[in-house]
Amino acid sequence: MRMNTQRILAALLSLVLLLALAPAGWAEQGGEAGAANEPVLEGSGDGGAVSLPAAGVVLVDGAYGVNVNLVPGDKEGTAYETEIVKAQVQADLYLIASAKADPMYDTYTYSYEGSSFAGLQESIKTALVADPDNQNDRNTMLKKFSPIAQAAAKLVQEQSITPSIDPVAAGGATEISLSGLNAGMYLLILRGANLKNDGSATSSFTTTTKKGSNAYNEFAENTDGSKDATITVTRAISDNYEFLFEPQLITVPTKVDNTTTPATQNYNTAYGEWENILTITAKPEMKPRYGKVKIIKTLDNYIDLSENQIKEPALFVFEITAVKPSETEGEEGTVVFKDVRGIEFTATGQESIVVDHIPAGSVVTVKEVSSGASYTAVSPLTVSGIEITAEQDLDKIAKAEFENYFNGRNGGHGIINEIEYDGQKWHSDQEGEGWHE
Repeated sequence: MRMNTQRILAALLSLVLLLALAPAGWAEQGGEAGAANEPVLEGSGDGGAVSLPAAGVVLVDGAYGVNVNLVPGDKEGTAYETEIVKAQVQADLYLIASAKADPMYDTYTYSYEGSSFAGLQESIKTALVADPDNQNDRNTMLKKFSPIAQAAAKLVQEQSITPSIDPVAAGGATEISLSGLNAGMYLLILRGANLKNDGSATSSFTTTTKKGSNAYNEFAENTDGSKDATITVTRAISDNYEFLFEPQLITVPTKVDNTTTPATQNYNTAYGEWENILTITAKPEMKPRYGKVKIIKTLDNYIDLSENQIKEPALFVFEITAVKPSETEGEEGTVVFKDVRGIEFTATGQESIVVDHIPAGSVVTVKEVSSGASYTAVSPLTVSGIEITAEQDLDKIAKAEFENYFNGRNGGHGIINEIEYDGQKWHSDQEGEGWHE
């Protein structure tokens, strides 16, 4: 029996979107661990609980679901697992289009009636037109559907669209189960349950740069051929890390070839078995969060030792070292930040500097390494055990305080050099160890 071409193409979305649209944020279970840009889906579930005739598909309301694994196999038992659990990830699901069973063929079409995403219909229809030469090529499908997922996410962000079902949070688990779904195409957004779409510094929506991206060419603003693109993502935040999730389009039910190990999703409707419950693995970008430390210096008295009443500043130099504790008990931590900074005085009083971009979760030691021959330390020369958090409020950040007084001896001054390179200020103290960002 000859199948209607247009219906076949419409059904292709149910078979390719999860595989094709999942950028580096998704991976096949059992696939190459940590392989970037290898978007593959494993289908799993009840193995065909819906009885299907030889021709025509039966769709049952509330019979479908999606399981989202938050921890890939190669990340189990690592800091990744610990931090993503702390990030309180939540799944929001938005119905793009309802699936309508085809009474003649083993497929379904879509209805956008009443959908907040009806404006995407033509883009989806165009993307569903198969290229005979490249219809099984992942990169081709990524280029077609990633922009649609981006457009859908922006609609949610700009219009504050309400999820189609109540959001489901992982709680303390590493998996989110979405059940009781009707057949159709959905936008899946993963974000922190404690974050809001409020435009703040920790809003659930943000942007990131996709390096060398082929999937997001239409979003790239550069002209140098690098194909970097700024895209919309959502985030979940733990104390020390930020997880960035790309929006995903998914469809249920879909077809999976269970003859392979692991089972993989097919690209056409001719092969495979219908699956009611999909299992996908999220692989967001994991970025460290940063905090600050404020070094406060008090000079009890100041005497100008220069000639001709030209004041000679008193320079105090500090070494800042941050160590990230080891996950293994008994092992030394890793130095994740090291810098040298200076504070100058031209009068008695108190001065301070703020050292930023220190990885949250690290422990900082600040040591006064030079005060010149004319000043003696009143306070200890080293302040250690300063725990860095992602706090940005200068009134609340960690502090290290030092105090000196003039001892009546002559001598010594240093200079602080500063250059600007690639938009970043770099500096070196006379008694430092090179240039620092």
